[in-house]
Amino acid sequence: MIRLLIFILIIPGFLIGQTQPIEKIEMEPDPIIQDAFDAISGRMNDVNRMFKLTTDRGLRFGYEMKLGKALSLNPQLNLGTGIGIGPGVNINIEAQSTVGLRYFFRHKERIEAGLQGNNLNGLYAELGTEFSIFGGVFSGFNDFIYLKVGSQSRVFKYGLVDIGLRVSYAPDNGSLNISTGFDMGFAHSKNYQLDEFENNKCAIVNCYEENRKLVKIPANNLINIDIGRTVRSVGFNPTINFEHKISKVSLSMTHEFTTNLNALEILTGPSQTSSFFGAHYEMGIKWIMGKRRQVIKGETANNLSGSYFGPIGRIGYEQGKVLAGGNYSGSFFAGGLRLGYQTRLLKNLYADLYFGAAYKEYFELHDPNNTLNLIISSNSTIIPVGNFSVGYAF
Repeated sequence: MIRLLIFILIIPGFLIGQTQPIEKIEMEPDPIIQDAFDAISGRMNDVNRMFKLTTDRGLRFGYEMKLGKALSLNPQLNLGTGIGIGPGVNINIEAQSTVGLRYFFRHKERIEAGLQGNNLNGLYAELGTEFSIFGGVFSGFNDFIYLKVGSQSRVFKYGLVDIGLRVSYAPDNGSLNISTGFDMGFAHSKNYQLDEFENNKCAIVNCYEENRKLVKIPANNLINIDIGRTVRSVGFNPTINFEHKISKVSLSMTHEFTTNLNALEILTGPSQTSSFFGAHYEMGIKWIMGKRRQVIKGETANNLSGSYFGPIGRIGYEQGKVLAGGNYSGSFFAGGLRLGYQTRLLKNLYADLYFGAAYKEYFELHDPNNTLNLIISSNSTIIPVGNFSVGYAF
C-alpha cells in the first residue's frame, strides 16, 4: 500500500516535465478593477436598509436598517441544527431569533468627510439578544445576550460577506457560548446600483493578480464553545495551508497542517460524553485545469485560482470516544484523489471547495470494540474527503 501512495504522489512529476515554459505576458489591467474592493462593495452608495440571507451553521434571514450614521438595527431569524436527546442522539432543526444593535466604527467621520456613503459596510460591534422560538434541547439558551465584533461588506449587487467573533451569555443560568463565523450569502436593497461592475467578475476574484505561493488560514468553523444546562461542547479546528507552484503555470503543491479537538457532554439523565482529537499533515498536487490556455489568451494572470484535480497523501494520529460506545486510537496514512475549485476573494480572502475519496490504513490501531467499523479490513477503509473553507490568504 505504501507503494501505491508513492505511485499516486509521483505521477504529477511526469506532468511537470511535460509543462513547457511560456513567455511572461504583459497585460494591462482593466481600469474598472484598479480599486476592486471599493468598486464591488459599493462603498460610496447610500444604503439605509437591506434584506439578508446568509449561511454558516444554518440559514439566517435578516433585515438590517440604519438608525443614524453610525448605528443600525439588525433583527434576524436563524434556522440551525441542534442535538436532541431521546432514545439515543438525533439532530433537530432549531429556530432562533436575534435582535442586535450595531455600532459601525468611524462611520460618522467617514460619511461627513465624503469618504463613503451612509451604508452598512465596515467594521462593527454588535450588542443584542437571542431567544429560541420553539424551545428545544438548548432551552438553557432560550434567552441570552451576545456581543459580536465583525466586519460586513456587500459583494457586487447581490452578494454579502459578514465575518466575526461572538460571545453569548445567559444571565439566568450562566450558559456561555464563544464562536467564530463566516456568513456568506445574498443581500438586496432598493435602488442599489452597480451597473458598470455588475458583470466584471475579476473585480472580486483578482483575475490579474499574479502569485506563485499563498499562505491560507481558514476562518470558518475555527472555534465553537457551548456551556449550557443540558449540553456542553467545544470545537477547535485550527488549520494552516501553504501552496506553491512547482511548474511554470499549471501545477502546484499544497501542504496542510490540521488539528481537530471536539468534545461533547450531555448533562440530562445519565451523563454521556464523546470526544475526538486528531492531527495530520496532508500533501497534495494540484493540476489547475486550463490555466496555461487562459494565461496565453490573457484571460487571467499566472496564479493559483481555478478548477483543479490531483492526488493527496495524508499521515496523522487520532483518538476518540463515542457516545455510549468505546474508545479508539491510532496512527494512519491515506492517499486518494480530489477535484475542486479555488479562488481569491477581494483583497486578502480566499474560498476553496473540493471533494474526493481516499484509501485510509491504520498502521497502529487500538479499537477493541470495533468502534470505527472499517469496511475493507480490520485496519483499512475508504473515506470521503472534502471541505469548504473560507479565510485569509497572504
